[in-house]
Parts: sequence; C-alpha cells; structure tokens
Amino acid sequence: MLGFEMEANGWENIAFRSYLQGETARTLRAKISEIADFSELGDFLNMPVRYYSAGMLLRLAFSVA
Repeated sequence: MLGFEMEANGWENIAFRSYLQGETARTLRAKISEIADFSELGDFLNMPVRYYSAGMLLRLAFSVA
C-alpha cells in the first residue's frame, strides 16, 4: 500500500507517514500516543504491517491523517 513500509511495524509507520506530512520528531512525540489510541490497533502496532488486514492498514492511515 502506498506510503507504508511493509517490513516496519505500526509505530515506525506512524513516524514515517507523519514525517511525510510535515511533522517533526518533537511534534510527533506529543501526538504519537493519541494517534495510536485513535487507531485502536493496540499490540498490533508492534507487528510488521505486512501482516495487517486491509482494514487495519486503512485504520492506521486514517489515524495518522
């Protein structure tokens, strides 16, 4: 899927997509837990996204946006 690094986990992809949208490391630190909570992916954020379903990928992308 466009914009995701399939071998990286959910947390890393949150960072990658956030940086693509203009966030900095400092601003991301303030938002990352809220993004994770909004995604409702829980422990799945620790898994590589290649194992995510299409719905999980969409949920992650929408949470970062």
